Amino acid sequence: MTAVTTSSSQPAKLTGKQIAVNGLLAIGVAIGANVVARFILGALATIPADFPPMQLPAIAFFTALYGAGATIVYWLINRLAGNPSRVWLIVVIVGFVLTALPNLAFAANPAAAPFPGTAQLFSLLLVYHVAAGLVYFFLIPRRR
Repeated sequence: MTAVTTSSSQPAKLTGKQIAVNGLLAIGVAIGANVVARFILGALATIPADFPPMQLPAIAFFTALYGAGATIVYWLINRLAGNPSRVWLIVVIVGFVLTALPNLAFAANPAAAPFPGTAQLFSLLLVYHVAAGLVYFFLIPRRR
């Protein structure tokens, strides 16, 4: 008689410590990616010093803030969802759309923004959202 083994199609869930470490790593990588993106955008377009979202402290702060939020959300998904990978994909897409909407709205009507800026500047902010979103999507649920 032979023993029958079954294997789960879902990998084991990450521990809270693994998620925290991945989150911190992802925040550092995302800040680095957005700083590099800022220097590239600064070489390609004129970015005025009085446009707060394109200044390095604001870029680092909001990238870290969104990364901390993404880490907490992934921890909840990992804990509660039967298929964390699929739920994470959906949450990342919805999160990207929700964070992009204000930039798109201000690009369509710069006069409505709380600080002066052009449609081009508000549109360029989407580069940071894409860069950080991709980093968070791939690194936070990463398995070693």
